[in-house]
Amino acid sequence: MITHYPNSYRINIREGVLRILSTLLQLDGKCDLQTLCLILKGDDNVAPDFTGVATYGEFAHYHHERIYHLTNYLLNHNYLKSECNHFGCLVVSEKGLAFYEMPSDLIVRTQELKTSPYDNALRAQLCDLREELCETESLPTFRIFTDYVIQRVVQDRPANLEQLQTIPGIGAFKAQKYGERILRLIQNVALTAKTPLAGL
Repeated sequence: MITHYPNSYRINIREGVLRILSTLLQLDGKCDLQTLCLILKGDDNVAPDFTGVATYGEFAHYHHERIYHLTNYLLNHNYLKSECNHFGCLVVSEKGLAFYEMPSDLIVRTQELKTSPYDNALRAQLCDLREELCETESLPTFRIFTDYVIQRVVQDRPANLEQLQTIPGIGAFKAQKYGERILRLIQNVALTAKTPLAGL
């Protein structure tokens, strides 16, 4: 699904992108990032309703991080958008639909799809924080923040509450409620990894 070019720093993600777009079009706005990953991986934990999707299991050989990064590439380049009012569900944008109907090669640098140790560490700590908040507040995970929100925090590395609240799914209320703890995690991991924050 990913074609490697002689220049190993560039790959063609056309087929992988088409499968992601196809999955989301079939589900018509009823799929978040975590569910998308489970469907494409062919995971047994996915709800039975999703096992009939035509692309079920087509990324069985992918690491889930690769699916996350492919999806985030599409979000960042406006092939997808997140519907915050539907718990972070992903939908295909007009640009994504145009690509799906008339696909062409989509060449990207491999660096755009890699996961750094910083990303892994911050994602793990944000997931731990979410679990702690779920227990404290007796709420399901999506009411705290979705996997998509976690991925965007890792990717955007907000340096203050103003930047944090611009992330879809956070907003002013959650930024005020959870923001200081999220920013503290970002700062602690950044110091450990010596990774600069956004805007610094």
